[in-house]
Amino acid sequence: MPRRTASRPRTGDSDTLHTEMMKILLLTLSLLQMAVGPELPDKETAHRPTAEVFAEKPIFATGNYRPPTLEISTAAKAPKGYEIFHISSYTRHGARNFSRNEVYESVLQLLHSAENDGKLTQKGAAFLHIYKEIYEKSIGGNSDLTAIGAAQQKALAEKIYKEYRPVFRKRKTVDARSTTAPRCILSMAAFCGSLHDRQKNLEISMQASPRHMAALNPNSSYNPELQDDLRENVMESPEAPYWDDYKALWRKLTEPKIFFSRLISDRKWFLEHCEDEYEMLKRFYYMIGIEQCCTGRNSLMEFATAEELEAMFECENFRFFCVSGRNPYYRGRNWALSRSLLQDILDCAGRDIRSDSDVAARLRFGHDFRLASLLSLLRADGFDRDADTPEEAIDVFRFYESPMAANLLFLFYRNREGKVLVRLQLDGRNLKLPIGGTSVDGVEFYDWREFRAYCEARIEEAGEILSLWPYRPMMKGNGAVKTGTDRE
Repeated sequence: MPRRTASRPRTGDSDTLHTEMMKILLLTLSLLQMAVGPELPDKETAHRPTAEVFAEKPIFATGNYRPPTLEISTAAKAPKGYEIFHISSYTRHGARNFSRNEVYESVLQLLHSAENDGKLTQKGAAFLHIYKEIYEKSIGGNSDLTAIGAAQQKALAEKIYKEYRPVFRKRKTVDARSTTAPRCILSMAAFCGSLHDRQKNLEISMQASPRHMAALNPNSSYNPELQDDLRENVMESPEAPYWDDYKALWRKLTEPKIFFSRLISDRKWFLEHCEDEYEMLKRFYYMIGIEQCCTGRNSLMEFATAEELEAMFECENFRFFCVSGRNPYYRGRNWALSRSLLQDILDCAGRDIRSDSDVAARLRFGHDFRLASLLSLLRADGFDRDADTPEEAIDVFRFYESPMAANLLFLFYRNREGKVLVRLQLDGRNLKLPIGGTSVDGVEFYDWREFRAYCEARIEEAGEILSLWPYRPMMKGNGAVKTGTDRE
């Protein structure tokens, strides 16, 4: 696999004007690079072997920490006689800090202790040198939007405006809503500010209210259909039904001994200072991914082999799949909750496609798990297949499809007779649904009435799935979960 060259801090005459100017230039270029993101491989990434994808774009091995794909034009030729007139979207917040201080602290403490006891290798010292900058920029700012994250949202808004400018020329109102998480609110503000910079006469309203949370974050306590085991803090904890299999997959696919031997010279010392080496390896993987979100570099990727990164990706991909994908652990209840979000999209679109509406765009800002769950509910390609074991998850689901500032667009087109078509697009990738459509150069356009009927059927099915709660767990572990459907 081609490897990136590590970007390390300069060590020359830092007080010279030349060096300072170079630092500023490098930082500016880093911010721009992270805002734009990596170009997708020529073929779709949803179904290709991960090794093949990572060989072309190593950054995809960092999963949902990678930047969005913004540099490829996604404008498509519409069917004859149709023009775009409305946009509806759901966008993940931009790049952020990691969510838990304890992870930052534990990584630093291990490396500092090894340094103090003379146990760091040369590579370990290099890792620590790079990591200190990440720590100092991030500690205490749990989940905060970074400057790179704001830049991603601004670039995304500019891209959408340039490619779909006619939408904003004919209609002037933009309605933007965000979850109450600060990183989402600030993402909304950055996006809308950039949109306003493009066109000053747009009337943009921004809201971040609890009354919209049931739709924007269906797994929040604001959703009346929420069930206790589907709360966010439960689904990503050892209480989750998939957790034993998740831990087992880390033990099956990864080798902490090999990875840490590059950084720490004494194996016995390491085991005395690390309670769970698999958990620690996972935390190092998180830091490898989060580096690009706060510094604009991917230097820490150099300390793991391509095979190690792929293995760690597969483990975390399984966790993401269990929360948002079509797996046996929740029997569809995980993604069924997203019916409130899909209903909101349908209801708003039903009003906005009327000829007397002045709403150019409905913008929603939220989270990666919710975005992926919505796509699983829709059975969009790349999110439409089931897996019964941890090992199968990698073949049907890829969490690099929900990068920072991931953007799902519903693009509406109309002809003179008033017929409306809908096109779906995710992070630069045109999506297909299991319904008939009109294809133009490989891009699918769906009749609005048929699309709405399909979505309403998916919403109804999701309601039926949720009505079966509670399930009684019959067996857990070894990659399979069987559950009864008897009500208690």
